[in-house]
Amino acid sequence: MSEKMEFSGERGSVLSNESLTKLIEQGSKDIERPDMDKFVAEDLYSQSKVNADKQALQQEKLRIRAKIQARPPHLREVTDRLDLLSSALEIIVFRLIELYNWMGDGTMVAAASPYDDIINGVDAIIEFTEEKGGKRIALAVDVAMQNDPQRILKKLETNIQKLLNPTNPRFPCVVEYFESQRNEGERGRLENIIHVVIGADQQHTQQFIALCIALEELKRLPENDDPDTKREREQRAAAITKHPLQVVFLEQIRIQLRLYQVLLAKAENPALAIPLAEVNAVYQIIEGILKEKKVTKEEEYMKEDHCFAQIADMVARLQAGAEAA
Repeated sequence: MSEKMEFSGERGSVLSNESLTKLIEQGSKDIERPDMDKFVAEDLYSQSKVNADKQALQQEKLRIRAKIQARPPHLREVTDRLDLLSSALEIIVFRLIELYNWMGDGTMVAAASPYDDIINGVDAIIEFTEEKGGKRIALAVDVAMQNDPQRILKKLETNIQKLLNPTNPRFPCVVEYFESQRNEGERGRLENIIHVVIGADQQHTQQFIALCIALEELKRLPENDDPDTKREREQRAAAITKHPLQVVFLEQIRIQLRLYQVLLAKAENPALAIPLAEVNAVYQIIEGILKEKKVTKEEEYMKEDHCFAQIADMVARLQAGAEAA
């Protein structure tokens, strides 16, 4: 993944839709997503399968586009803005996981293919390394800028279905077009992968994107700039390195994994589900990363973020229901 991606925008200004669009366009060029045709060239998939997947992807894109165009004019401006913020957050988080070690030292992130993004609800695949034995453990992540609790609940419930019955064709627990960033040359279908959703609310998303844009603008200034500019650049970089949003994401993952542990312990058909040992291994990794993090105001930030509150509340309710069953 390139470290030269630049974000456009006016430092200190309110984020315009134009700035967000430029950020998304530049970020999309920087992120190398799997090329579906390469999976045919390397004899991983048949041409007919890839063609069928491309057709399914195109049909889903048309369905989404029709849904967007059907929005009432008075709502379209608001929803278009939310869509831009969500896409921008996804791109920035993808970049920061590695560049600023948001998910721990040595953690790699692989971009999802357009097919897995739209069809399977996966934005990125985070690749951890188990401390004992060095085994790779992958986590499929859906990044969301959400203020709609029903959409969040639907994502959580879908991920639970994938967990308990990964072979269910209605809720495929796979990444079809996977290219590892950890193991060079590893490409193919990633099965029985744990899915989680992370996100932030609109206010915190806008504030964080503005911080990232401001830092990238400072980086583009000449190296022989004045001391004040250099100091501001260092302060903004430090603010991103220690930003509480990373703890919000990690805690969101942790509580979802804890829910999965409860559900798997009570599963009626555990042989069909993702092994509990896999969830336990990821849980231990996330807990270890959280203990190492030294960030500022994370508890206050979590309490204020509506998306975190919604995920935490829904996970708590689902877990209470599972424990009472």
